[in-house]
Amino acid sequence: MKIRKPMYYDEFKCIGSACQDTCCAGWEIEIDEETAECYHSVDGAIGKRLRDSITETEEEIYFNLQEGKRCPFLNQENLCDLIQECGEEFLCDICREHPRHYQWFGEYTEVGLGLCCEEAGRLLFQSPEKLEFICLEVSEEDRETEGDKTDSQSIPSEEEEEQAYIDLLLSARGTAYTIVQNREIKLAERLILLLQYGEELQEAWDVEDFESVRFLVRVYQNQKAMASAWNKTQQIFCQQVREQVISEDDADTWEDRNWNKDVNISSLKNISRLLKLYENMESLDGSWQERMKGLEQNIEELLQSQSRFQQEYPNAGYEYEHFTVYLLYRYFMEALFDGDILGKVKFVVVSYLVLLMMDLDTYQREAIFTLWSRIQNAKQYSKEIEYCTENMECFGKLCWQEECMSVESLTNVLRMCEGRKEE
Repeated sequence: MKIRKPMYYDEFKCIGSACQDTCCAGWEIEIDEETAECYHSVDGAIGKRLRDSITETEEEIYFNLQEGKRCPFLNQENLCDLIQECGEEFLCDICREHPRHYQWFGEYTEVGLGLCCEEAGRLLFQSPEKLEFICLEVSEEDRETEGDKTDSQSIPSEEEEEQAYIDLLLSARGTAYTIVQNREIKLAERLILLLQYGEELQEAWDVEDFESVRFLVRVYQNQKAMASAWNKTQQIFCQQVREQVISEDDADTWEDRNWNKDVNISSLKNISRLLKLYENMESLDGSWQERMKGLEQNIEELLQSQSRFQQEYPNAGYEYEHFTVYLLYRYFMEALFDGDILGKVKFVVVSYLVLLMMDLDTYQREAIFTLWSRIQNAKQYSKEIEYCTENMECFGKLCWQEECMSVESLTNVLRMCEGRKEE
């Protein structure tokens, strides 16, 4: 058995009451059946308190949240009464493992730390070094100590043919890392290449042309070939711009905003549509909708501040790179379930675009941007989108239905956000 984890994984330790947020409030806390049975057998005052704090239905078992959506065992010091009275081993799976996430496929177990946790964010964003992953050979006994079943997906693999698919997709993900970590070109250009790579992979995967998949993995791994591919996208882009047709009414609406004439009108419309789609997603407390609405209303002003933002906060470049690698690591291999490689790539690109707009908003409002700002924005995005099953499922559908999430539209938006003039 092989376990893969981010290079900083073993550094993680919950900082408890020092955390300015808490993972024990704001969302439903489900209890696994085994732990629920244990809780029912506890005697004394703590046992009664447990039973009074739990609701059981046919579908799920969960804690009854208190005022402020706080766990009933979260005390005023933001510490857990269950841990203090009974020990950490007394926690349910979700509480014990959070913010760790797990995925099993073939001979691999992959573990990571979700960005809903600010300490996990600090570990991810603290260093400009390229994000790498450690792969270790472990025994089955060691595997049990590395993780539990919480927040995980298991991909059955009993035959060599299935393992071959897994190895091929792992290689494809490795090349995706190479693309987004190529610091010889701008991040937006890397993401355009990633979109192109994802689209070509999807076409080959759909018809089970795995030889072509292997070819694409090798080609895009080659830096010179990547440069050639970039030149190709330049030519395609120029042709697309010449062929764009925008209705007169729509053009008048956007031109009235006095945005720089060199910026493509349709790209503004597309990023506005992206933010509108995110505004309509589920929210923990309603603040997400308000923030997305504010971003949508101030797109032009936010984008105009991007150059200053990049100059005053140069760390943003490697932080966005880390963010995209984190998303590729966590979601790319889910294509083994649904065959949707391009959808995972689109999620990486759209997540970057939305996080960029959030960052520009923070920079504009506070006139400064720091590592703490980065951690907070990434945490909000993660909690609202990644950790909401409904929102993730919604994105999986929308990325194939909405024109603003087509490869062409996202490519043009990336160019606009990079400040590239459109011919």
